[in-house]
Amino acid sequence: MMQKFETRARQFSLVGGTRQATSDLMAFAEPGSSSVSDAHKGTIYILVEAGEPVAHSREACLLAARTIQRAFNEDNSYSIAAAMRRAITAANKAVYQRNIGQSVGQRAGVGVTVAVIKESDLFVAQVQPAQAYVLSEGALRAMPAHPSWDPAHVSVAPFSRAGALGASLFIDPEFFRCSLRLGEAVLLCSSSFSPLLSRPDTEQFMRLRDPAATLDQLFVIAAQNNLGDAHALFVELQPIPRSTAQPEAKRPDSLSAPGRPLMRRIGGWVSQITGGLTGTPRSSQSAMSAPQPQPDPLTTMPEQPRFSVNPPSLPAPLDIGEDLGRRYARARQEREQRQSERLASSADLPPSTYLGEEIYPVPSSRRIDLGDGPALAASARPYRSRYEMRPFVDLTWRERLALPFRYLLLAIDEARRNRKVRPTNLPPAILRGQGLSYRRNRLAFPWLLLLGLTLVIAALIVYGMTLTRQNDQQLALEYLTAAETRLANVREAANESTALDALDLARQAIDEVRASPNVTDTNPPLWLRYQEIQREYERALAAVQHQTFLDSPTVLATHPQPNGGFGG
Repeated sequence: MMQKFETRARQFSLVGGTRQATSDLMAFAEPGSSSVSDAHKGTIYILVEAGEPVAHSREACLLAARTIQRAFNEDNSYSIAAAMRRAITAANKAVYQRNIGQSVGQRAGVGVTVAVIKESDLFVAQVQPAQAYVLSEGALRAMPAHPSWDPAHVSVAPFSRAGALGASLFIDPEFFRCSLRLGEAVLLCSSSFSPLLSRPDTEQFMRLRDPAATLDQLFVIAAQNNLGDAHALFVELQPIPRSTAQPEAKRPDSLSAPGRPLMRRIGGWVSQITGGLTGTPRSSQSAMSAPQPQPDPLTTMPEQPRFSVNPPSLPAPLDIGEDLGRRYARARQEREQRQSERLASSADLPPSTYLGEEIYPVPSSRRIDLGDGPALAASARPYRSRYEMRPFVDLTWRERLALPFRYLLLAIDEARRNRKVRPTNLPPAILRGQGLSYRRNRLAFPWLLLLGLTLVIAALIVYGMTLTRQNDQQLALEYLTAAETRLANVREAANESTALDALDLARQAIDEVRASPNVTDTNPPLWLRYQEIQREYERALAAVQHQTFLDSPTVLATHPQPNGGFGG
């Protein structure tokens, strides 16, 4: 049977040279805690680190840690690696959306190390800058390994911070998985410890089997190297003490399957008899009994839904009665029927009806309509204007698009109609103002309209010039930043060919900066920055191409003795 073990985690934080027991940049949650909903995921440990020291780097780190923990706990996947990848992707999206509102120099990058321990399996996911050390199966491994551990490995690609959280919407974390045994441990720490920890020292304090002593040695190393901010989280697998382990009762396995219910029933009778003799109430016996284990959700059927799975029935259609046409037709038929009945009843009236002896209803004659109203209503059209003004919101898109052309056609039609109606022999009317009637007054020139139009055009021109200048300024700053980045790649290049390629790219960026109209001596910030980049480029070019002040030296004389000199 596999030996049971437990994890012991210790952490320490160094802020401004002051040691602290805990830090917000480190978090871990066990399956039994309230922050973890599924126990099958194991224990998660998170350590975040700021990529560049900017004003909002701590808030970005806290946002990444909270997002990773929440997304990992809420993920329903049974794959721990898939849950870790989704959690890191969600944290990268949250930090990237936060960086959108910041300027280019104030965008925070976040490095993270996520470790999950499930029984004896360890899962690690990293996004640089980050550092972790794992003691597994008796061997020590660093993630990533510093060049001091392997002198033949001179690449700095594992320590590149260009892929930190928040730098891009695309993230590619590094994954690692191994098995842990009793006494083995994992250390999550800041990347600033990477050049300070050698392989012998790291292996020595990783095998101490005392998390407090391990963290004390890390604090001594940080103090000796004047580290201002550093964080570390140490997790070790240790056996469960015998005093805390629950004893397991041994059950005989010699009973056959049919005999087990009989023995269980006899045991129940004996417990009832002994409980009655000792005076122990049944409620206390049931309270002392062990709780029933929870059923396995993978082997049991889910509960039946409380509601019907059938879709709801469609509602009954509304009964709005008969339409207006049928109602009017029915009313006309009823009216004609009443008139016919009235005429039939008054046909056999006595002669005394007209002498005033009795009062009888006088038959009303049907009025004859000699007009052509229905026919005229079907063919004629009442007087209406040629175009009705309607609100703009009531028009369709087609009517809105055709509205200017309709106005133009109506204006042309109105002018044509006025030309036909107006008599040609009358002189044109003279416009007279409020002055004397015999003076001809002109219309006032719209000076205010002209002034307003001039101001609007001037404002648009100034806005366009300002926007163009800002765009040129931003473009020059981007080229300067690109040139500085490429010069930094030259300094970090692994070989001469890579350095020459980076120098060529830097030269192209410098040429683009030189061609910018904003980089002149009248703009001191950009001009001084450009001069500094130009000097850095010349120094890098001289260092890569091995240029000196002596070109093609000529040998004038040699000393006859091998170790002789020309000095007197």
